[in-house]
Amino acid sequence: MRAGTAALLVGAAALPPLPAQAAPGDGVLVVHTTLTSAQPTRGEDVTGQVWVAAAGGTAANATLSFSATPNAGVALEAICTRTAQGYCKLGDVDAAGTSVPFTIRVKAGAAPLTVSVGAFARADGAEAVREYTEITFARTPPKTKTPEPSETPPAPAATPGETATPPVPTASAPLPAAVPGASVAPPYPSAGTADPGAGLPQVAGVPTAAPPGYVAPTATEQALPETELTGAGEVSPMLALGQSVWLGVLLAGCTLASAAAVKRGARIRHATAASGRRRRR
Repeated sequence: MRAGTAALLVGAAALPPLPAQAAPGDGVLVVHTTLTSAQPTRGEDVTGQVWVAAAGGTAANATLSFSATPNAGVALEAICTRTAQGYCKLGDVDAAGTSVPFTIRVKAGAAPLTVSVGAFARADGAEAVREYTEITFARTPPKTKTPEPSETPPAPAATPGETATPPVPTASAPLPAAVPGASVAPPYPSAGTADPGAGLPQVAGVPTAAPPGYVAPTATEQALPETELTGAGEVSPMLALGQSVWLGVLLAGCTLASAAAVKRGARIRHATAASGRRRRR
């Protein structure tokens, strides 16, 4: 505080009794209280000032005192020079008047609180005046927890009946290498086409283990050029049937020829043996 000033903490019970009213003089005291906070909150400081003036003349040895109701949990502080009785010493005041600043503080709480601030002015030869100003303090807002920068908010819990969505991978895994010796099944014939290999036993490929250090060649998808022999990859049913009949006739001829050769050999051996017996006789 400045030199020559003091702080005043007052309550309703701390005010001294008012002195006897003096006879009216030339000056009439006027008191007016103003606040700087329109909507104060409990736990915050509210500042204001009390203006004291004299109308119609000069008021000598003017003083000012304060009160606060209720006074529990309320602190009021005025900055001024003190008299021996503890009042704010204003001296002689005229129409220009003088101002006394003050600060009022209410303890934090969960409910609003209205405080009545009283200002009492006195002077020699003038009638004492008083003014009451009500200040309503709003409740203290609840504190909200602010997360630390390093903390990450927890993941929301899944509600009943809701399936958690798995994370989507950003990069695809590499495809496995081709297995050596794997057999590929031939394509099925189209509908309405006779299968030339029908009735023949099917032999499945037997996978063989690759020797150490062997690297399977990479399969290529280069298509063979279309020629007169390969055609469009399709076999005529009539051509397949003709080939099957021709192979059957050839097989039957070979069988008959083999049987004839066997019989001829048997006859030759029998004739040789018979001629040998005749010569011995």
